[in-house]
Amino acid sequence: MKIKAMYAALGGIRMQPGSLPDGKVLQLSDLPDTVWRAIFEGKAILFLGAGFSLKTSSVTGEILGTSMDLAIKLGKLAGLSEDDSKRHDLVKIGTHVAKRHRDEMLELLLRTFTVYETGQVQCEIVNQPWQRIYTTNYDNVVEMAAAEEQKNIIPIVFSDDMTQQKDDLCIHINGSVKNLNAATLQSEFKLITKSYLDEKIYQSPWYPFMMEDFRVASKIIVIGYSMNSNDHIINRLFGALGMREKLLFVQPAGLDAVDIDDFTNYGDLVMCGVEGFSTFLKERKETYQPPVSVHRREDFICFDHSYREVSEQASLSYKDYVHFYFHGKWKPAFFQKRTTGEYEALASRHQLAEVLRNRERGKIFLLTASLGNGKTIFCEMLRHELMETDTHVFFFRAKHDGVEDEVREICTAYAKKSCFVVMDDVYRNLDVLEMFKLYDTRHITFVLTTRTALASRVCDGVCRALESTQQIHTISLQTLSANECYEMAAALQSQNLLSDRYEMTRWTAGKLADYFKTKDHASIEQILLDVFEKSVAKEHMEDLVRGSAEEDPDFRDLLIGLLAASVWDLGLDSTMIFVLLKFERTQAFGEKEQEVLSELFVGQNMDAYRPVSSIFAKAVLFKIFRPQEIMQTMGRVARELHVFGHTDATCESAMKAILSHGSYKKLISSAEGRVAVNQFYDSLRELSWYQENPFYWEEFALSYMDQKEYETAEMCLDVAETKAKAIPKFQPFQIMTVRADCRLSRLLDEADYAEMHSPIDVIQEAVEFLLRYVDHPLNDKSYIFTVSRKCVAVYNRYRLTFGGTDRKRYISYMSNIAHRLRGWLDVAWSNCSMIETVQEIETSIKKAGTARTRKVK
Repeated sequence: MKIKAMYAALGGIRMQPGSLPDGKVLQLSDLPDTVWRAIFEGKAILFLGAGFSLKTSSVTGEILGTSMDLAIKLGKLAGLSEDDSKRHDLVKIGTHVAKRHRDEMLELLLRTFTVYETGQVQCEIVNQPWQRIYTTNYDNVVEMAAAEEQKNIIPIVFSDDMTQQKDDLCIHINGSVKNLNAATLQSEFKLITKSYLDEKIYQSPWYPFMMEDFRVASKIIVIGYSMNSNDHIINRLFGALGMREKLLFVQPAGLDAVDIDDFTNYGDLVMCGVEGFSTFLKERKETYQPPVSVHRREDFICFDHSYREVSEQASLSYKDYVHFYFHGKWKPAFFQKRTTGEYEALASRHQLAEVLRNRERGKIFLLTASLGNGKTIFCEMLRHELMETDTHVFFFRAKHDGVEDEVREICTAYAKKSCFVVMDDVYRNLDVLEMFKLYDTRHITFVLTTRTALASRVCDGVCRALESTQQIHTISLQTLSANECYEMAAALQSQNLLSDRYEMTRWTAGKLADYFKTKDHASIEQILLDVFEKSVAKEHMEDLVRGSAEEDPDFRDLLIGLLAASVWDLGLDSTMIFVLLKFERTQAFGEKEQEVLSELFVGQNMDAYRPVSSIFAKAVLFKIFRPQEIMQTMGRVARELHVFGHTDATCESAMKAILSHGSYKKLISSAEGRVAVNQFYDSLRELSWYQENPFYWEEFALSYMDQKEYETAEMCLDVAETKAKAIPKFQPFQIMTVRADCRLSRLLDEADYAEMHSPIDVIQEAVEFLLRYVDHPLNDKSYIFTVSRKCVAVYNRYRLTFGGTDRKRYISYMSNIAHRLRGWLDVAWSNCSMIETVQEIETSIKKAGTARTRKVK
């Protein structure tokens, strides 16, 4: 294998610097308790080499020997003398014999490595609660040793499907006798030169699985493995940063100084042999005292563990309601129910029943909604619902040291119990979710949330993190049902959350609910923003914020920056906002400023300012500050990021987030907002990173499309394509989708454009744009579904003008795109909207096939 390919396969593993101290040569009695605790508590990996299988018997009654013994046996097949076989290593002998005596070689290998009996030594070691077992051996010694104790260990090779359960596996790195044949001898069975050069092992999902397994293990016990073997990749993995403290090599007595150095370069070494280690392991197990409880509730820090808890009944004050609906602060009493089963203070969510009804083991639910539409509260409602059942709920709160141990506990200590793992805003925590793939998670139902705009990307990320082919059930929380609108109206009205200055306060709950139902599809976000607009809370905050902001424009910009960082998920913490806006008075806020900060944010210093709630942050940002003020502040942040260092990954990510046109859709509903947004984009045009970046021009175009300024949008897309061509190997996949969207939207919105362009030609062009880079891994598939649906809208608008040839063309183009979209529905991240899109396209194709040409005057 080429060195470059080896490095690529390793995924950038950082090697231990040579200056690190060597491992130690230890006596068994000197091994620290942490080694034995890791083994007996399932936090250690067992890694086996050929020395572990010595003295076990094959089906022929022969004792398994060393690699030299195997080389001599193979050499005899080719007529080589014993001395000739000893002069060459095993791989060279294997390669020579495989070319001339392949069938005889296969028969010999099957006889040699199929074991029918193991010793007590191997049984004692194998039947510990290892986190995982890895071996470079071809034989079935591990599986037979487990069978002696009525334990079933599944042999795995790197070509096997990752959907295998993750517990009770033995992963054969160099291949296994269980699936040895002529084909595997050339690839995964590492015995000849060709198989050692085969790179498929590094493309297998089991390889990163093994790397992650090594990373999270507390200890790695390596028995009978030779550092002189041909497994250079394994040797390199042992040398990765952080491995030295974990590795313990078990070797026979009598190693010379050179061999000792070979092992202690990587970790600690005990020279007791397999027998000595097995004996001492048995003695330590008899005296080992396990902790009273490995998985007490208080042991969980990163996850909040709930099980059959009974919430105390409590009353809620007016202040509690204000803090809940406008500040996002809640108490357990909000989840109390009446005797009829309804919530006393909340609107119920019908989606709860869907999750609970389908709570089969292994289900993955992804809850989607835009910011401020109740994803977090839904998760809390679910947690309280599950408290009434025999279910353990693990609600992820924050990542701290030891998160790997908590994931292990959830997957192992609760393996025979019903469990829910809830992760709010999973996009930020995919690395934590990925830790679950190391274990059998069939007992776990995952409930994950994300913003609607990120749904497609998150679904792909979840599939990769869990390496799962299971269907991901996407559930939208974006809107309330008619009954839920009524419940929310009743709660808001009963608590007098509306200002007396508005007519709405005199409406009945039914009339208020009807108003909510017609208000922007009854989203919680829009309802609460509207209520905030007509609330006493808004009057109070407007007086408070406006007073301080008008006195100090810099303080106003700081407030806007802190709020926008949350509302638009810019990836900038409060410290960065202070730095970017050059606000240096963090220790000298006046009394009025301090009052504003305490009302709007949680945190006592500039490192920890975060809005008390997402809906409150959005309400204050959009309802109190003017579009011009917001966009001028965003321009300041964008320009400072450019100066601060646009080569930094964090800064570059923030710059892209600030450019996102979707953030400013609310602002362009007014003339002032449209001017402010356009000036914002235009003000960045002369800065090098923005000027040369296709993403900037793409978002500029999308912003003009939101304003129905399609001609200007097309000019921006022309520039985006030009900039993209200047970047080596850059594929403008998103630009093509946006251009398709622009042409179709223009045809639907501009009568003059429709008169000058044939609808079927525009549809053809759009489909070609959509399919040009359709297989690009970063393509936003949900956007492609959305734009494809516009093709149907164009056909429906102009179908009476279509002749027979036009309809045939339409059927051809749309059948092509429907086939592609239908294929995507089979993958795990498809949702109802995507299914509806394909059904709508297929229906239009059928109608086009049966339509008759009509003359249109």
